[in-house]
Amino acid sequence: MSSITFHYEIISSNRRKDGTYPVKIRVTYKGASRRQATNLIARPGDFTRTLHIKNPDIIRRANDLIEKMQDTLRDLSPFMIEDWNVDMVVDHIRREISASTFRLDFFEFGEKHIAKKTENTRKAYLCAMRSFEEFLGRRQIDINSISKSMILDWREFVDRGNKRQVKKGVMTETKKEQGGGQSTRMTDKLAHIYRAAQLQYNDEVRELIPRHPFDGLPRHLPAASGQRSVGADVLQRMIDFPERSRKTRFALDLFLLSFATMGANLADLWEAHDVGKVWHYNRRKTRSRRADHAEMFVHIQPEIETILYRLGANKQGLWLPYLRRFAQDSGHCTGRINRVLKAWAASQDIEPFTFYAARHTWASLARRAGVEKATIDECLCHIGDFPVADIYIERDWELLNDANRRAIALLRWDALGNPVAPSMTE
Repeated sequence: MSSITFHYEIISSNRRKDGTYPVKIRVTYKGASRRQATNLIARPGDFTRTLHIKNPDIIRRANDLIEKMQDTLRDLSPFMIEDWNVDMVVDHIRREISASTFRLDFFEFGEKHIAKKTENTRKAYLCAMRSFEEFLGRRQIDINSISKSMILDWREFVDRGNKRQVKKGVMTETKKEQGGGQSTRMTDKLAHIYRAAQLQYNDEVRELIPRHPFDGLPRHLPAASGQRSVGADVLQRMIDFPERSRKTRFALDLFLLSFATMGANLADLWEAHDVGKVWHYNRRKTRSRRADHAEMFVHIQPEIETILYRLGANKQGLWLPYLRRFAQDSGHCTGRINRVLKAWAASQDIEPFTFYAARHTWASLARRAGVEKATIDECLCHIGDFPVADIYIERDWELLNDANRRAIALLRWDALGNPVAPSMTE
């Protein structure tokens, strides 16, 4: 097997106007050579008339560089290197050395990265970062020094029941949110920041952040109270529930509408526009992170036309004008609807749930109806695992809407009536 050799040198053709020469490291493998630039400069007196370096300080520093380059190859399998050429060897050396000298503060990058996220999303990320900061005892850590064992220790720290309150109303953590789910949700937030740093700083030549300590971690994520699937029987109760309270009917209708539109969030419902019998929107939560801008085309199924009428859908292309008035205060609107849903659940002697449970419920019923998991993922418009493919592959809306049709068909919708549209202010 060919050996990889290194040699420092200066080349006559590289003479600068001031009479100095840049020192380079020549890497030779399989009879081919490539020269790697250094920051060493040989001045007159540092080399002989035949351009051999004689300055001992330059020789020492050049040998130190060669040793570092050799160290990057020590752990490589000789069978793998046998298939390489000299360019592949040099590229590997560059990546490894760049990674060993690269520094990026995880917290500083994280704060900049989440600055443009929505307020509620930013709060969740800040909560995870502050928990990690509390575990470390400092608010500074180089991203390449974060290890898998460190993350596992931090998760154990969270799961032990770390009880604290973040000041200025960012978020409150209590023991009721512990037990595995809290640490896993926080881990997902830190992992997202780590991947964003890799995407920004790594490229085809440089791999400045080579490891990913979050990969392969065990997951134990029980659904948070109020967000788990409520089940088909509860949905059927919502449909059959008689008109007693306008606010209750309003909240139940919104929940049913979210379910029947493949788990649309409340923010998407008040931004929706219809085009004929198709509901068009860009999912707010993921549109800035998907190549297709999280665009959705959802067929308006006959079963939900009655709900739309009751919710005051107009003919000017904008759905649900009653919701529009809350567009500037989404958290307040969601909180009011969640309180009504929880009160209704208590009256029905069932576990409390929130509006977001509609997405979980749709996914569960679609799976029961035989829809493939990949199709369910597309219907929910999550962040794609294949961002390049998302650009070139046209989404099959008939396939997605057929999945929605199959989930809706598991319920009986004939009990819906056509009362006057209710108001949240009453």
